[in-house]
Amino acid sequence: MVQVLIYYPYLDGTSTSLIDTYYNLKSFGVDIECYVAVDTSDMKRNLEYIQTLKKSAPKDFYYKTIPLKEIYNKNFDNLIMSFGIFRFVDKLPTNYNHLFLLDAGRVAYDHFVGKSQCANYVKKMQNVSIYGGKANGNFLNIDNYKIWYHKFSKERFEVLKHLPQNENITTTQDREKTGNIKYDYLLTSEYHYNRYKRWGEFVGGYWENIGKMVFEFPALGKKVFYSPKNKNCDDGLTEYLALFGINDEVEQEIKISEEQLFKVLGMHEDDVLLNDIRNYEK
Repeated sequence: MVQVLIYYPYLDGTSTSLIDTYYNLKSFGVDIECYVAVDTSDMKRNLEYIQTLKKSAPKDFYYKTIPLKEIYNKNFDNLIMSFGIFRFVDKLPTNYNHLFLLDAGRVAYDHFVGKSQCANYVKKMQNVSIYGGKANGNFLNIDNYKIWYHKFSKERFEVLKHLPQNENITTTQDREKTGNIKYDYLLTSEYHYNRYKRWGEFVGGYWENIGKMVFEFPALGKKVFYSPKNKNCDDGLTEYLALFGINDEVEQEIKISEEQLFKVLGMHEDDVLLNDIRNYEK
């Protein structure tokens, strides 16, 4: 059995990546279930989060809620989590057979701002493998790090296809205040992107891990205008755009079809995470 555990009480790439992973593994026959942790000390925020999840995830997205404090006592089998959880907690569950930890923007934050405290904590854990891009691999410097890119799921993409659409424009300036995605952003027809996450003073401080809307919007037939403004080093977004042959040094309209998106960032039989999970299930 595989368990996906989500605790990220905002609509963000961290949550959607775990939802996508759940559906992708399920589509390949993996025996899988999903848990959404809730902080009982802030039920208002969690209620808003779950309501947003229901709007942006498939109607058949079935999950069990679990109080946050109980994740440290529950016994898991093969557990999938995101490094992004370190935005809210400083420790992970330890009652599992194997932990599959997916990278997130928090890796860069931990490296540049947190002085690698979370990375050093993970290094001391047993039976852990970590999956992510080359840039985050350089930060973590952990032996059992696998190069792997987050995959989009067709199930969640179909939901995005059928959301109502308006003629408004979303910009990264809209997100600068909190860094979180509002549900209304998903309904707009145009996205103007430049890097906006500024963590510390490293080479100017700007860093993007994936920028999932940069890929989702054009595949949905929406417009994305990309600017290299604030780019001061190669990061995760550089890697992901390069998978499509896109040079992120150039101001341009991003054009990626749905077919291209799933050819490059859909889960296939040779997926590293999928094959590792199958091996651990045996």
